[in-house]
Amino acid sequence: MLTIADGLSQGMILAMIQTGDGFIWLATKDGLNRYDGYGFDVFVNNPFDPYSIEGNESNLLYEDHNANIWINLPHKGLDLLEKKTGKFYHLTRLPGYDGSIEVTSMAETLDGSIWLGTPAGLYRLRWKNPLWATEGLPDAPELNDRFEIQCFQPESSVPGRSHIFQLQAAADGSLYINSGKIYDWKPGYPGPVKRLDSDKPGPMYPSIRGGVMVVLDKSFAWIDPDGQNYLVPKTAPFFAPQFCGMADKK
Repeated sequence: MLTIADGLSQGMILAMIQTGDGFIWLATKDGLNRYDGYGFDVFVNNPFDPYSIEGNESNLLYEDHNANIWINLPHKGLDLLEKKTGKFYHLTRLPGYDGSIEVTSMAETLDGSIWLGTPAGLYRLRWKNPLWATEGLPDAPELNDRFEIQCFQPESSVPGRSHIFQLQAAADGSLYINSGKIYDWKPGYPGPVKRLDSDKPGPMYPSIRGGVMVVLDKSFAWIDPDGQNYLVPKTAPFFAPQFCGMADKK
């Protein structure tokens, strides 16, 4: 067990990921921590450095396909850590979003879009210059003008407001959205399509047969890549091949 005595900045861990280079990152109430197997490096705000992390409390971590780390900072916004330079860049506002940004979930689809789930809707971020994502960002700490940003409401696929609880990207490029109902947004489609109309669906997980598994109260639901729903009893082996094959179509 690793504790403050080992160098961890604070004992309340709110999020944790392991990145592709093997490091473990921990979001806490007081500092972002990177663990290399031997010790911790701690990142905190330096008011004299515009490229330091914007706040000390973080509660969501996400690594994108370019190995950059996104960090949600309550009441401060969303930061992006460009690991090759060690610089933190800051996204402090979203169109139609009143107050400080709160991101509940993130995903990246095959077209390079970064998706943000928030209490105020679903946002899609697209780099205005795709080379920024791979070759480095301009020398300015603000991200607000680096993206084309759109807000969507899953029920109508037009700008609006809807609380997003979880996002899950699939291998075929689809985006699955949990806003109290389950939607998917397939490449080439003009907007999301409702796939599961169940009260209070739980977490979504990738399925070995494509699509996603959704935790329900007394069962699981498999939404296959074609958008068909199958109910699976909770006694079925989780993620085993027969888990989907034995299911009854809803």
